[in-house]
Amino acid sequence: MASGTATCFAPISALVLDPIELPSRHKCVTKYAVETVRDNRLQVKYYFRDVDSRERVESVVAETIHEILDKIAFQFQVTIGEPYIRGYSITANHVDGLKEIVGVNLHVRCEAKCTLKPGPESIGRLRELLESDTPLVDGAISFFRFSLRQTNPVARFMLLYNILLSLNGDSQTKLDNFLISMKPQVEVTLSPHKKRKSSNLYETLYTRLRNEIGRARKGAVPRETAKEIETHISDFQSIVRNAILHLNGERENKRKTEVRTCGA
Repeated sequence: MASGTATCFAPISALVLDPIELPSRHKCVTKYAVETVRDNRLQVKYYFRDVDSRERVESVVAETIHEILDKIAFQFQVTIGEPYIRGYSITANHVDGLKEIVGVNLHVRCEAKCTLKPGPESIGRLRELLESDTPLVDGAISFFRFSLRQTNPVARFMLLYNILLSLNGDSQTKLDNFLISMKPQVEVTLSPHKKRKSSNLYETLYTRLRNEIGRARKGAVPRETAKEIETHISDFQSIVRNAILHLNGERENKRKTEVRTCGA
């Protein structure tokens, strides 16, 4: 039987994470450990069973790593780049006895500065999220992580808006109603493009900003809109994250209700 380890790194910013060891649901991984190292990299160390080649190591990592990174980025709202395998070691039984396969991959170091040190409560929520076998809203946290990697506030804002739009059936009206339910004090203004007979003549601050960038709006000044987006991007990012958690909670409650009904 073959066993071994592999160390995977990904550039990260704004997070200091002490080692966390977690069980794995993958049949070829007994456990994995995550931590930040040297203030600029997230390390994920895999402990393998039943792998006997570099190709299999890379295959297993490719199957599992992005879910781990997506959830960490989602939990702490931090930027995590593309992962890479730094090194691996496999010990396998061969006809001529035990054989060890060792490999090292070189990668350019990416500089960043960590600023967030999560406490026990935050670590507990992260552990719960990583150990959960129920995925969050399909594709949403992967897209959320991708949006966090955008250094341009307008690009990040537009991607976040698209996430929220998809969670609300691609309907701007439903999105605005949802935003108002999540943040009743949100600024609401009259839309210049809504017809007077429309049931919803108004739009929230975030929809106005999105439309000033994505549509032709008379009187809108892109430079000023971009500055306004930069002012509100942090709050909007938190709203989108909470929306994913909220909608996922509704889906999970519905699933539990269906299970109880079937078991009755």
